[in-house]
Amino acid sequence: MNKVPLSTWTEILQETFLHPFTWKARTSIRTYWSGWLILALLDFIPGIYLLIMGVVPLFLVGLHQPGAFDISWYIAMAIAGVINLYFFLCKLGLMIRRLHDSGRNGVWAWLTFIPVAGVFIWLYLMLQSPTFKPIKWDRYLVKNR
Repeated sequence: MNKVPLSTWTEILQETFLHPFTWKARTSIRTYWSGWLILALLDFIPGIYLLIMGVVPLFLVGLHQPGAFDISWYIAMAIAGVINLYFFLCKLGLMIRRLHDSGRNGVWAWLTFIPVAGVFIWLYLMLQSPTFKPIKWDRYLVKNR
């Protein structure tokens, strides 16, 4: 492998959202950071959704209705939790493929869960240049043109 593919935006979106469990591959540094930025921006959507679905019904049905807040809030929390879990899995898939691209095993991702130091470890690992020596995960999801 001597050339890192240059992904288009549609390929970046496909790799980010459609392949969260494709871990036996590689992700280029550009694709990783583009996908991570998109996911970081989308992380605000569940919070906005919670605000709309959990608080707005209070004003529509009134604060005096028993149970009005509880039902809408729990439904909104469940949906937001599923969305956040999916975004987490997308980020994890990108991270593991990016670790493979730098010649490391995906197990290194566990180091990023260390409090405080994990952020610096994550930055160090994700900013590594790709390796061009033969490795176990020697394919990109995006093909060379």
